[in-house]
Amino acid sequence: MKTFFRWISATVFLAMALSMSTFADFTSNKKSINSEIVDSKEEQIRTIFDTTSIDPLFNSTPRESKDRVEYSNSQGDISFDLSDGKIIDVKVRISDEERIKTKRVTTTEAIRQCDRKLNDIKELFEYRAEDTFDIISYNELSDDIIVISVAKKEDNGVYNKGESFNICYNKAVSAITDIRAFDYEVNTTNAQVSSDHAMDIASEYIVDEYKIQQCELTYVDPTAYQHNRQTAATQYKLAYQIVFDNGIILIIDAVNGNLLGTDMYLADQARSYAIKETNVKGTWGFRSEFISDAELLLYNHYRNENITAASAAFKRLGYNVTLTKQYNSNAINTSVRNYLKGSSNEYAFYFNGHGDSTVTHMGTLHEIVFSRSHVKGNWHFVYLDGCYTASSTAWADAFHTKGYSKRAFLGWKGTVTLVNSYLFNTKFFPMLNGTKKVEEAAKDAAKLIPGSGTTPIRFFGDTSYNGKAWN
Repeated sequence: MKTFFRWISATVFLAMALSMSTFADFTSNKKSINSEIVDSKEEQIRTIFDTTSIDPLFNSTPRESKDRVEYSNSQGDISFDLSDGKIIDVKVRISDEERIKTKRVTTTEAIRQCDRKLNDIKELFEYRAEDTFDIISYNELSDDIIVISVAKKEDNGVYNKGESFNICYNKAVSAITDIRAFDYEVNTTNAQVSSDHAMDIASEYIVDEYKIQQCELTYVDPTAYQHNRQTAATQYKLAYQIVFDNGIILIIDAVNGNLLGTDMYLADQARSYAIKETNVKGTWGFRSEFISDAELLLYNHYRNENITAASAAFKRLGYNVTLTKQYNSNAINTSVRNYLKGSSNEYAFYFNGHGDSTVTHMGTLHEIVFSRSHVKGNWHFVYLDGCYTASSTAWADAFHTKGYSKRAFLGWKGTVTLVNSYLFNTKFFPMLNGTKKVEEAAKDAAKLIPGSGTTPIRFFGDTSYNGKAWN
C-alpha cells in the first residue's frame, strides 16, 4: 500500500464514493433476440471493423447477457451493447499478435478512412439514410488512439451532438476499435430568441466589467446543468452558449430565453466559483439579484463528486488516500507544494483547478497554487484536471511519468469546461479497477461524452499500465 495523494482542488473536500456498474453474468444459452440483431448487422460490422480478427470471431459461439452480446477467441473479442432493440456500442479488442501484422497510418489517413465509412456506421446504428452526418472534431488521446466525433446536421444547420456517434480509431492497428452512438431528438429547429436578445439576457446576469466573447447556437443536454441528475435527458434543447471574457459560460434557452445553466472554463483566466462555499456572488462576476445560492454552489457539487470518485478509484488501486479539506488559499498552496516535494511514499496526484496556456502553473481564483518547478521526485499516476495541462509533455515530464514503465499522466489537450470535465470523470474514475489499462479507461470514458471538443483528454505514459500502486 502506498500513500497516494493529498487530493487538492479548487474546493478540496470529499463526500460519497461512486461505484462501478457491472454487467450481469454471461450465459451460453441459445441465441437471444439481441444476438439475432447483431447477426443481422454482420455485413456492416465486417465493413466497418476491417481487421483480420473479425471473420473468425463471428464463427465463435456468442456469450449473451441482458443488454450485451460478445464474441471471443484467441485473436481477440468484439462486444455489442444494446438498448431498446438497437445496437448502441461496439468494441473490438485485438490481440498483440494481430497488432504487429498491421501497418501504422497517419491521423489524416485515419480520419479519411472513418469518413468513407460514415454511411455504413449510420446503417449499423439505424440512423435515417437521408440525414446528414459529418465529422465535427477529433482528439488525439494518445500516440495511437484518436476519438472522432460525428454529429447530425439539423435543418437549421446546427449540429446536434445528441444524435451523434464517437469513433475510436487505433493508428497502430489501422482500424476502428470502438463506436458509441447517441440518439436524442431535439425540441425544435427554430430559435424564437435572437442571438442579440440572448446576449442581452446573459449580460443581465454578469457585472459590466466582463464582456461577451462568443455566442453560439447549439444543442445541449439540459440535465447536465442540474445539481442532481436524477432524470436522463429525453431530448436536447436548442440554446445559445454565451462565453464571457472571465471564462463564465451561460446557457440561454433559444425558445423562451430562460437560463438553462452555467458553466466555466478550467483555464487560468477564468474565476473559480467554488473555492469557498460563499454567497458573495459579486466575487465571481455575477449580479447578486439574478443568481441563487444553489446555482452558485453547484460548482462545489461538481468538484466534490470529482474528489469522491478520485478517492474511491485510487483506494481500489491500492493507495492510501490522504485528503485535505482546506479553504484558505495560503493553506492550500502550502499543502500542495509540500506534497509535491515528492518523498519516497508519494506516488500519485489528482488536482482539479485552472491550467494556463503556457503549461507552467495551475491555480485557483487568480493565484498560482503550484508550478512545474515545485514538482520533485518520480510519480506513478498523475491527473491534472484543468485546461492545457496536456497541450505539451511539459507536465508529464515534470512528474517523470513519460518514457517510463508503469507510469501514467492524464490532462486536457486544450480548454475544457467544468461540466464536461465532471461528466468525463463520472465515467472514467469508476473504470479504474486495477485490471483495465489507464489509457483504455480514458478512451472508454471519452467516447461516452457526445459533442465537438467536449473531452480533449490526453494520455502520456505506459499504455500497458493499469494504475495499480507498486513499489
